[in-house]
Amino acid sequence: MNITYTRYFYFFIFISFLTTLGCAKLDKSYPERRYYVFNVVPETNSYTPNNLSVLEIHRFRVSPAYQGNQFVYRISSDGYESDFYNQFFKSPSSLVTQVVYKWVSKSSPFEYVVEAPSEVTPDFILDGVVNAIYGDYSVSGSPKAILRIQIFLLKEVEAKREIVFSKTYREETDISSKSPTALMNGWNAALKAILTDLGSDLRKLNLTASN
Repeated sequence: MNITYTRYFYFFIFISFLTTLGCAKLDKSYPERRYYVFNVVPETNSYTPNNLSVLEIHRFRVSPAYQGNQFVYRISSDGYESDFYNQFFKSPSSLVTQVVYKWVSKSSPFEYVVEAPSEVTPDFILDGVVNAIYGDYSVSGSPKAILRIQIFLLKEVEAKREIVFSKTYREETDISSKSPTALMNGWNAALKAILTDLGSDLRKLNLTASN
């Protein structure tokens, strides 16, 4: 075997090795992203609205720390991390607003419930802020789904808005594991509990358009 041929032979072997190594890296599998939505079914009840007022539901805002679609976990007293592979299908702002709208439409003292923007002039406005939504894994062996929402009910009075009701609802739901599915189930349970309390609170106000 002459020197020139030998050089080409070893060069070919070297290139083949690099190609194989590159393919191995490209073939490496990564976890697939998974997407989640809230699954909260409105209560079925015989409650009948007691007035002809119109409630307009505004899009709920979300605290900057939780605005993204990625799930957020609390891993220590002051440490948090986000999960690239497990996310809300849409923004939590959009998903929470839709659930609130469907629930309040079936369980509130208002004859009509509409979403903003609407061409109907409302008597009342429901606004809210999701102040916290995360999985709390800071205590070993005790994972929790955390949800905190601040609700405002406003009344239109002579082109001005007055706050007639305000409350912060907090739910810490124990979950079976740190899995994203268990966390989503915990958030569903927490949101259902919050909306159950909200519906009850709104009915107790006994609001009318003429108030």
